[in-house]
Amino acid sequence: MHPALQLQLLNLRSPSWQRSGAAYKSLQWEDVAAALGMGQLPPIPLALARAKFCDDRHQGKVLLVLMTEQVLKLAEQESWRCRKAVLVKLAQLACHELLSAHHCKQCGGRGITRRGLSCSPCRGKGRIPMTTAARYRFAAIDKRNWDRRWNQRYEQVYSQLCEAENQLLGHLARQLNGRNTD
Repeated sequence: MHPALQLQLLNLRSPSWQRSGAAYKSLQWEDVAAALGMGQLPPIPLALARAKFCDDRHQGKVLLVLMTEQVLKLAEQESWRCRKAVLVKLAQLACHELLSAHHCKQCGGRGITRRGLSCSPCRGKGRIPMTTAARYRFAAIDKRNWDRRWNQRYEQVYSQLCEAENQLLGHLARQLNGRNTD
């Protein structure tokens, strides 16, 4: 099975890891767990995988702690002047947005239509991003400050979490496809 088809089966809200029909092989949760155990995944992608694909709430909390540490380091490097509570909220927002089920209704969260084309409403990502208003409300920051200062900072934090997800998906694709390069 092509790695892209295997990764399509990794869907937070899918009813099972299996696809019906003779055209597809089965992808069991045990296969995914074994793929996570092979190689050396860093702590953030590993916690993300367990929280997202194994529905492990404890690992969601671990991911939040790890991301909070990352945000605090980033704030120190970039010399952000702010309260620690705001930085914790940014980490919570990034984790919430990546792990929550804002799946695209058009493609069912897969990013690809039935014809094999990239889904236009979600731009092939499988999920619809939160609105700006929902983001600044979640972070308890007023609109003016969010637009002036915090939106760009949040994008930095969220991009770090997306990089971890890309690293995770690359690892799973290699392991599930049988090519071990780790």
